[in-house]
Amino acid sequence: MYRNLFRIFVLFTSLISTIAFAAPVTTDAKQQVQVFIKKMVQQHNFNQAHLEKLFSQVQMKQRAIDLMNKPYEAKPWFLYRKHFISDMRITKGVAFWHRYANVLQTISKRTGVPPQVIVSIIGVETHYGTVKGGFSAFNVLYTLGFYYPRRATFFRKELGEFLLLCREQGLNPLKVDASYAGAMGQPQFMPSSYRMYARSFTGSKKANLFDNEADVIASIANYFAMHGWQAHQPIAVKAIVKGTKFETLPIQDRNSKITKPKMSLKELHLYNVTSTRAYSMQKQATFMRFDLQNSKVYWLGFKNFYVITSYNTSKLYAMAVYQLSEEIRKQYQQKYGKV
Repeated sequence: MYRNLFRIFVLFTSLISTIAFAAPVTTDAKQQVQVFIKKMVQQHNFNQAHLEKLFSQVQMKQRAIDLMNKPYEAKPWFLYRKHFISDMRITKGVAFWHRYANVLQTISKRTGVPPQVIVSIIGVETHYGTVKGGFSAFNVLYTLGFYYPRRATFFRKELGEFLLLCREQGLNPLKVDASYAGAMGQPQFMPSSYRMYARSFTGSKKANLFDNEADVIASIANYFAMHGWQAHQPIAVKAIVKGTKFETLPIQDRNSKITKPKMSLKELHLYNVTSTRAYSMQKQATFMRFDLQNSKVYWLGFKNFYVITSYNTSKLYAMAVYQLSEEIRKQYQQKYGKV
């Protein structure tokens, strides 16, 4: 009897929750949308009637909020790594590189960003253009901008950038696909990044990040170059630790905010932390720890590792991009010779 009552209670609360999430826009949200529309009209010369018509068709998507609250980066490294560094993703990365080898070579020479890193980003973000999110960009940016208080300011700004982007690129705001966070195209650029960093391979004014791989490659490389990528410099290296003195160092793990490299290899050596490869002892690095299933592994991240975190602030993400890029590079060299 009690079990049945409990089941009824669960079903009832679930129904109430569903109804609440499916309810019409609240008065408060309506007011905020009107303020937003007026701002876009006054600051960017949008047509008010046009925006009001667009917003009359927008839908709140609770699924986007649910996914924002459970990011994949919350998983430990050994599970996160398994998801992104697979034989299939490596094999497809090698094939993608070979298919666009000329474009990658040209862009790499122009920006200093290695082909394997560009390819790895596309592999991690959209599995080489095959998985782009499955959400409406307009719906999720609206949802997160007006129903996700924790980051409402950021997403409302991105919603404005999205509408500007659509106007500039001639896109229909109601028909642009994105991730649950509003990231778009094969490189998964947020609207502000699309407007600021996207580049056409041929030099035209419009960059197509949805189905023009040359533009995608040029844009990812430009993004990294603009964030300070150092050509022909390392990204990360495994660290060897001895004793317990290293435990007094500030260690970056998956829960800590990434910081720029501040300690030299010489300084780290004083704490019994050494690199597994020979570099200048003056080179600065960030000391990092990653969780394996039954142990821990330590790495040193250099400036280029920090640059990758400008794309996604998670250290797990940056390490996945780096390790996938290395596996792709090794297999590409084995199959096609020197890079």
